[in-house]
Amino acid sequence: MYQERQVSFYRIFRKFDFSSSQYGRLGKFFVKINPYLDDLSPYSLIFSYTESMARTKNLLKIRHHYTRSIATILLLLEKIFYDHKVIQVLKKNVNGSGIVVFDVGANRGQSIDLYLKHLEIDQIHAFEPSRAVFNILLKKYSNSKLVLNNVAVSNSNGISVFYESLMDETSSLVLPRIESNYHKLKSKILLVRPEKMFTPVKVNTLTIDDYCKTNLVDLVHLLKIDVEGGELEVLIGASRMLKSRNIFCVQIERHENDMRRNANFDINQLMSELNYKLDASIKHSFGNFFDDFWVPRV
Repeated sequence: MYQERQVSFYRIFRKFDFSSSQYGRLGKFFVKINPYLDDLSPYSLIFSYTESMARTKNLLKIRHHYTRSIATILLLLEKIFYDHKVIQVLKKNVNGSGIVVFDVGANRGQSIDLYLKHLEIDQIHAFEPSRAVFNILLKKYSNSKLVLNNVAVSNSNGISVFYESLMDETSSLVLPRIESNYHKLKSKILLVRPEKMFTPVKVNTLTIDDYCKTNLVDLVHLLKIDVEGGELEVLIGASRMLKSRNIFCVQIERHENDMRRNANFDINQLMSELNYKLDASIKHSFGNFFDDFWVPRV
């Protein structure tokens, strides 16, 4: 039975272009949890995670560890194949001392770690709406260079619905399209039905412009935006700072799939109107998404 599960498992992950060694690591994970899953068919293991399973304490733990295992492997891929390319671009555009960074969508501090290691940081203002993930940041960092904000960034100040994902790296103010093929694929990989992937919670929202005004921030060397579909709204909320060229470089994650609305055209148009140009575009180490780097036109 395990061999059958492994075959289905491999078929799904081939779509993410993982190497055989990465398949092997995840395959070993299934070997460890196999005793808990003997009563499940390969189909139910890979393509469904029923309500009755979710009530089982052991399986809840398995699902959590399985999800974090996936996230850890993806992080490893980024460190090997992606991070050094980002640093090359950033050192060209925001190199020097006293760098101020706004990390919008800080998650567990993946970008924070990268910036602290490679850039001469004066201050990082990090924004993370999820209370659970924000608590991870609080425990992880005691660096005086960090200003941690448990809030979502958008185009207005107020309260909004935030959709917490089973894999917290993909939580967002923008709910994915349930019928999306990419969303269905991710749900299969994470062993959950598509409609059960996200949990709505209410969070506070603010704009970059108002935050800068309130906190007397006059200059931002790097504005990094990774908010899973709400990038346009973040930019609209930062339009005053962008228009005055008080932001030197904008790093925006761009998705090329059907999971959420595609606002890439509107983002390109807005950045052009604000007199910014696309300086570089870097593909991530997996999936069909990129980071675009925008700088002011000379």
